[in-house]
Amino acid sequence: MPDDSGKHRHSRRADLLPVLAVVLLGALMLGIATLWDGGLPDAASDDSAKDPAAAAAIDPEVTDGTRPRNDREERATDGSIIEGVEDSALLEDVKAAEAQVKKVRMESATFKIATFNLLGNNYTAPGGSRASWPDAGPRASMSVGLIRAHGADIVGVQEARAPQYAAVRGGLGWDAYSKPGDTDNGIMWNPAVFELVAADNFQIPYNGGHRAQSIVRLRHKDSRREFYVLNMHTTSGRSGSRTASRNAGLRIAADYVNSLKSEKVPIFLIGDMNDRGNFYCQVIPRTGLVAAQGGGGTCGSAPRMRPVDWITAYGGVTFSGYVDDFSAEHRRISDHPIVVASATLVGAKN
Repeated sequence: MPDDSGKHRHSRRADLLPVLAVVLLGALMLGIATLWDGGLPDAASDDSAKDPAAAAAIDPEVTDGTRPRNDREERATDGSIIEGVEDSALLEDVKAAEAQVKKVRMESATFKIATFNLLGNNYTAPGGSRASWPDAGPRASMSVGLIRAHGADIVGVQEARAPQYAAVRGGLGWDAYSKPGDTDNGIMWNPAVFELVAADNFQIPYNGGHRAQSIVRLRHKDSRREFYVLNMHTTSGRSGSRTASRNAGLRIAADYVNSLKSEKVPIFLIGDMNDRGNFYCQVIPRTGLVAAQGGGGTCGSAPRMRPVDWITAYGGVTFSGYVDDFSAEHRRISDHPIVVASATLVGAKN
């Protein structure tokens, strides 16, 4: 009969291999876990278990919860969880990236800005050029509805007489600024979105006299971004003296915009300019303003077939969703359209 003892011994060794592999794997994992948690316990650790002071002396982390841990506790950075990142350089890169994303998210701001000539109530009063139109009261209510329908957050109004101005402001429930005692040119804004930082006015020639032009510095509440809004209403008409008066006003406005650039905040110039291509040529190349209506920035690249009402900006502003809504004229609310655009403030914070 053949001797099978060698075969049986080989079979028993083969049966033990899985067991040995499990034992070795368990030992390896135990070693890794021990090293991860700070090394093997020594004699001092037994004493420290009985003496909290000794434990603190051996491992300050026992009493100091501010030190970094070596276990898998969650690490929070700006609201995001970073888990198990041990490379300090990598961790710093991740933190920096998160901070930059948060900065861009928090500092950008988008809102709708509008300009609207309300048509003074003297024009719709008996004897006025629009005497057949509704008077100021109904038109003020319709103006409020039109501003709300376009979702505007800021509106520059022109040609408003005191009752109209009060009715529109009250109907919107907004804050507003115009030169005290002069409501022809004012700026209104939603106080839930913006807060006033400063307000002033500057003078331009107007029909043989002078007219105050409103300017406010607003702060966007969510992003804390600040910016200027200048609202204008220039001389109308095509005679030589009226054209000269209008051009003088546009030059003053351009110089005013340029004087504000040193403050490093966006600047909006909006309003009833009573001009199209000439406004563009007089103001845009001189200031670097960008028109929501479009155009290439040079005198020969002015947008065509647009109203005399403009929305422009300088300094990290992009426009979208431009609308000139002539339904205001069709509904006999005003002889001007309401002009609206979405503005986004981009770039570095003030």
